[in-house]
Amino acid sequence: MLPNEHFEEIESLEFRIQFSVVGGLKILQIAMDRHQTLLALRSEVARDEDSANAVFRRILLLLGKVEAESKLSFDESIAAYLFCLLKEKPIIAYRASKRILETGGLWWSVQLALHVIETTETEAA
Repeated sequence: MLPNEHFEEIESLEFRIQFSVVGGLKILQIAMDRHQTLLALRSEVARDEDSANAVFRRILLLLGKVEAESKLSFDESIAAYLFCLLKEKPIIAYRASKRILETGGLWWSVQLALHVIETTETEAA
């Protein structure tokens, strides 16, 4: 392949978006991994199955609000809850991710859900 062919691919919109999403998602995960409230919630989720189920139900509740409300998406909150489940209860995170992908109007939650599904399916294979 000639350098010009590489240049064309690297400068394409698809290539730029791909790295923007990956970089942004990694930064989001680093920030969430250090956030005190999320660390406390993760501790509860790891300790207690009822807490994990409560977080799952909270995601479903917020997804319902996303579908009903156009002004507030709760995207970051849903992503934060999903992150806690991913770190402590990956199977529940997988179930939540499937539900998130059925809902429109989200960005970070969808990116993280795709990551969860990809990671879970890769580990299961």
